[in-house]
Amino acid sequence: MIRNRVQYQALLETARYKSKNEHEKNPMQYSGINIEKAGYCWFKSMDFDKYQEDTMEFRKMRRGRQELSLEETEAILNRQTAGVLALSGDGGYPYAVPISYIYADGKLYFHCAKSGHKLDAIRRDPKASFCVIDQDQIVPEKFTTLYRSVIVFGQVQRIEDEKQKRSAIEKLGRKYGEGMPQERLTAEIDGTWKALEMLEMEIDHITGKQSIELVPPVIKK
Repeated sequence: MIRNRVQYQALLETARYKSKNEHEKNPMQYSGINIEKAGYCWFKSMDFDKYQEDTMEFRKMRRGRQELSLEETEAILNRQTAGVLALSGDGGYPYAVPISYIYADGKLYFHCAKSGHKLDAIRRDPKASFCVIDQDQIVPEKFTTLYRSVIVFGQVQRIEDEKQKRSAIEKLGRKYGEGMPQERLTAEIDGTWKALEMLEMEIDHITGKQSIELVPPVIKK
């Protein structure tokens, strides 16, 4: 992991040296290739994304009064039933898909099929955002809405451990099958187990916002 600009520059020099050596060992294969450009390409593919990830700072909300507390954002995630998962899709197009979810133990869990757009996108780039709308009430006379929402940033991965996968789908099943007996839930999971994948989103940043009209007034003493 690259921690600072000094390490960044040092690795870049290593990349240039590496590409020069490869060129000298096999001039026919590298004929016509700009050595320094090749070094940049090698460097970017190996470590540049890690450098960006490690040094990234998420933006602060401009209108701080409208920012929700962590407790409020978690309450929204716990009570709502669907959100939009945004991934880097085919051809560089954003892929934002409505999806059910469960928020548990500080993570988000989703289910999907064994193959498809979501899994392909996650394999290319695990970074994702997830948006949940808690309120969206139109106020015609003011040409506005009373809104409250949450956005989560993090990285999504397929759950490979069978016990963890089972635990995650059971949590999801209890959320959407509230009141159903355990035997019914178990039978449902067993019947779809072979065609099922569970995804886990490790949260890097979470933020919630509400319209200014919903912000409690400040009481002056």
